Amino acid sequence: MPETTIYTSVDEIKKRLHNQATPAALAPEDTILPLMIAGACRVIDHDRGTRFHTTDSDETKYFTAIDGFLVRLPNMVSITTVSVDKNINRTYTEWTQNTEYEHDPFDGATPIRAIRIKPGAPYVFPRHRYAIKVEGKFGYCSSDPITNIPAAISEAAALLTMRLYVRKDTILGTAGSIDVGIRQAANSMINDTDIRALLDAIPKRLYVGAL
Repeated sequence: MPETTIYTSVDEIKKRLHNQATPAALAPEDTILPLMIAGACRVIDHDRGTRFHTTDSDETKYFTAIDGFLVRLPNMVSITTVSVDKNINRTYTEWTQNTEYEHDPFDGATPIRAIRIKPGAPYVFPRHRYAIKVEGKFGYCSSDPITNIPAAISEAAALLTMRLYVRKDTILGTAGSIDVGIRQAANSMINDTDIRALLDAIPKRLYVGAL
């Protein structure tokens, strides 16, 4: 499980489960917790319509413009190139940032959520299907996501992982006895009141036009 794709850590979960500042190595937990953390993080990505990590290398995706002046994007950490197919022949010509187009937000903040035609520029985005080619790093944040993602997402990942851990003792979603007493794992963990409140602190990302 790559450390750059998870939003909490095994040590953090073990500290919470056992109320220990320095959790001991426990073979069963050290095996199953990474899988539970990875699963919890992918559920969070799906729920929020984005991923809170990026890739080491650039990715290429194709988009359809909303109109001649706006292309909505999934969250992006950085954009390397924007190219357009002006002649409907899948030949893409690279455009220059701040000449033909600019990022939105314009102030350099991330994540980048759209590209727009630069005000006053004598250009428009072609509007046929997948006429816009974007290369860059897609995702909410870069580097170590445990450090850089919103605190609400990190906490939601920890709580959801702990619920998955409890679920091993409540396989049918009913109460079960474990070392700290009686707990119950709900059938719809993502809608746990606390987890839902944390997730909803980050707006769900909706966009159109991607391939």
